[in-house]
Amino acid sequence: MADFKHQRVDSLIAATNMQRIGMEEFLKTDSLRQPQEVMFEGLAVVRELERLCGALQRKYRRARFGVTTETCGAHWLDRSPQSEARCYNEMWVYFEDQEYALFKVGYKDYGITVTDEKYGIYARGILNGKFKPDNERRYMKFSTSYDKIMDVARGQMRPYVVTDLAKLSYDSIYNSTYSHANNLKNSAGDFWINLRNHSHLGKELLNLLDSGYTFLSDDLKQRVIDYKQSLAVKASIPTTYHAYFVYVTEDPVLRTTMCNVLLYTDVDKFNSRKKAPVETNTLPLDDLPYDIAGKLAALNMLNVDDFLPDVGIKVSDRSFWVLRG
Repeated sequence: MADFKHQRVDSLIAATNMQRIGMEEFLKTDSLRQPQEVMFEGLAVVRELERLCGALQRKYRRARFGVTTETCGAHWLDRSPQSEARCYNEMWVYFEDQEYALFKVGYKDYGITVTDEKYGIYARGILNGKFKPDNERRYMKFSTSYDKIMDVARGQMRPYVVTDLAKLSYDSIYNSTYSHANNLKNSAGDFWINLRNHSHLGKELLNLLDSGYTFLSDDLKQRVIDYKQSLAVKASIPTTYHAYFVYVTEDPVLRTTMCNVLLYTDVDKFNSRKKAPVETNTLPLDDLPYDIAGKLAALNMLNVDDFLPDVGIKVSDRSFWVLRG
């Protein structure tokens, strides 16, 4: 089944800014010449898309619009060989304070076998039964009517909730914790290989038998010590992991930093995302339990996607997975 392609806002903003820079360079030496090409938010777009996005912008003042070359349809403005400027016929709609874009709208040829230009909207809340599960259009609705597509867009103006964010970033905590555990287990195996392959092992085993366990090789003795310590580390590796998903927001009314805290027990790649969190709490940052607050402070100093063993992983500047001790 083709999964819905969730679009992160931070990468969308970065990609859009790059496209705006390209358009600025293009306009220094050239101009839009086709009647269907107009400017919107510093980008060249087709006129019908500008009409749709402009209406959404007037109705929802917080709405912003962006593009990526990988996920948005466009045609080249290629009047010069050096130009990489594009005229877009699809744009993502997002709120700046959210992690993921709300949906994507467009006006282009969405026909499968024949040319069929119309409005389209791509959103996680849409399930179009006309298309098979492996078709991306399963998450789209189409219409030649501007009013109808505006009605659909209004119904999809739903920001992601905290449980959505936890599920979308779940692989980061699962992969990091179990990769770390596997590395520790493999390390124990490496120490055993070093011990087993040591050239003095046979001699030492005979000496153990005949002389009361006195080592002839200090190097081998140290390897035995290292191996013994690695077995202790291996024995201490948890068989299951429990973690808090923490989403940090600013409350404009209380003028304080708030934390949404979701507890997930027994982190499991295939089952946990289907389960609701065991506990959910929303509380001021200053009221976080000491162990969570300390680990959150440590993770906040890391780069995105950095994993700290026994502490957790930073998913974004607002989202964190904190391992429970």
